[in-house]
Amino acid sequence: MLRRRLATCAVMPVLALVLASCGEKANPAKADAVVSAPAAIDPKAVQAVTDGAHADLNSVPASVQQLLVALRDAGAARSSQLSITVDGAPTLIDAWLWNRGFLELRGVSDGEAVFDLTAAGLALIDKPLPWFWLKSSSPPTGDCQSGAKIADLACTVTAHYEIVSSASGKAAFGTQTLPGFDVTNSASTSAQGWQVSEYGVGLAPHLIALNAILGPESDREAVRTAYIQAVTVKAQTLQQTATDAAAAASRAAGDAPKKSVDSLLY
Repeated sequence: MLRRRLATCAVMPVLALVLASCGEKANPAKADAVVSAPAAIDPKAVQAVTDGAHADLNSVPASVQQLLVALRDAGAARSSQLSITVDGAPTLIDAWLWNRGFLELRGVSDGEAVFDLTAAGLALIDKPLPWFWLKSSSPPTGDCQSGAKIADLACTVTAHYEIVSSASGKAAFGTQTLPGFDVTNSASTSAQGWQVSEYGVGLAPHLIALNAILGPESDREAVRTAYIQAVTVKAQTLQQTATDAAAAASRAAGDAPKKSVDSLLY
């Protein structure tokens, strides 16, 4: 679960408390009680949460487009170079690009496939962001609970979202749909007023987008194996075509034919 510690109400516009009562002072003088009450929800704070989640969700599509631009400008790239950086780590997306028809095999270099972009891959560069929109699947819900003192009041507000693909997202993912998610914001009172304690989602929005590319964890090994096999077959076809052409040219020139490479190894 994504968890981030936030400070006081000064950080609320980023991803924060969706309570309208920020800035109100807790009143320790009030009688001790145990209270449960709906939280007052601030629409502007809800929108701030939505904007932050939307930006996080579309950070992966932005990285994909940057990779495609780099490939277009370079003219070709090895399979090991077709990765995007997610949470500081490189993540290969060559299998997804190949399976979606965005890559064309140009050949093999030192046992590694070398790709260029297909017309569909080039077209994807010009598809505008965002690839995904967030739509509220139901109104935000909130609740406040106190401990022994009203001053210990703690509140949570949960915003519920579904993910809708834009025309660009449909060009990238076809009919694939992404699962919805909730963002829960927690807060508590103190002598200084409301304090945001943490917010979290079951899976960060950018990881939902990444999983749409990589597929379920249980399927990834099989998908990659099938991709390697398909690229190997294509590479063998290209090599055989080149070998046949070279052999024909050699016979015409009276030279002995050269041996061919019959496998692509990863």
